[in-house]
Amino acid sequence: MPVNACGFIMETFTIGGQPSNAERISNNTFERLRELNRQRRSRRMIFSFLFAVAVCIVFVVGCVQLFFNVTTVLVEGETGYSDDGIRQASGILPEQNLYALDKAAIEQSVITQYPYIKRVRVDRRLPTTVALIVQEDEPRYYFELAGEYFVLSDTLRVMEYTKDIAELLLREPGIIKLNTQRIIYAVVGRQIKFENSDYFEYAQNMLATFLGSELSEKISLIDFNDKFNIYILYDDRFKIEFGNIENIAMKIDFASRILNRFNETDSGTINVENEEGFVIIS
Repeated sequence: MPVNACGFIMETFTIGGQPSNAERISNNTFERLRELNRQRRSRRMIFSFLFAVAVCIVFVVGCVQLFFNVTTVLVEGETGYSDDGIRQASGILPEQNLYALDKAAIEQSVITQYPYIKRVRVDRRLPTTVALIVQEDEPRYYFELAGEYFVLSDTLRVMEYTKDIAELLLREPGIIKLNTQRIIYAVVGRQIKFENSDYFEYAQNMLATFLGSELSEKISLIDFNDKFNIYILYDDRFKIEFGNIENIAMKIDFASRILNRFNETDSGTINVENEEGFVIIS
């Protein structure tokens, strides 16, 4: 039994069935030890899990680097270019890893070198094949700049330039001439840039409306050099004046209904700038 400083014997009793101080200390110590053991086990489990994940990552990366290397490049889709040329333009090298390919860079490289290609989709086909799925673009417009003629897609991307306008019109009889505000950048494979940067979106939206209309097949000229005096030449017989771009779709529909009233020998000027449209027959 415990003895105090004066030599008296000290006894510890449980009162009312409650544990003594010594028992409480012993229980608290045991609980702390059990908690420490739980924490150690948790840390060991977490470490083991992380180690296993790291091993798996190293294994997968090693397998990818070792096995998934390019041996075959396929070209799919109809274009006027040779498959070998497209493969070379892609920049894909033999034994290059499939997952190291930069799809955006490959597409841009092919389109820049072969501008009549509109889109390139790079398709990885495990374990060793890459397919270049190409889509051909169509020339829609052209404009003249410093004695040269630049051919544009529907997204205003430059597809080619030439000095021989007669050959271009013979080869592309449905192409539409554009008269626009000043263009300061025209590089094959890239979209044009206007002196006024806000003009591009305006031009693209307005031209898309014309291109999607029932007039599109017989339009030979769209003049929007003056944003408030837009006009087109239709079938080389009618000049159709639209004013500004406001309600352009409705104005095009109005002009189409007016054209239906004339025969194939008529020509003149049609003005649909407002609801009181008028016609001058020449």
